[in-house]
Amino acid sequence: MKNRILLILLAMVFVLGLGLAACTGEEEEEGPANDKVYIFAARPLTGSLIAIGNYAFGPIMDFWQDKVNRAGGINVGGTIGTVR
Repeated sequence: MKNRILLILLAMVFVLGLGLAACTGEEEEEGPANDKVYIFAARPLTGSLIAIGNYAFGPIMDFWQDKVNRAGGINVGGTIGTVR
């Protein structure tokens, strides 16, 4: 008997939870379109591995950024933005 009551209570909580989750608040206005896409890379800025950051990652990231921007940018959700 206790198991049946517990099951009914659990089902009621589940149904009420679904009902509350389905409620939506006020819709937010969309902000201005962003025309830039920011790409970040973790690279060493100090220490013994600074050469990897300055002479390996840096030029490669700059080359890639210029190449992508010359090709027209990156299409993100129907909006094309330049890489920065």
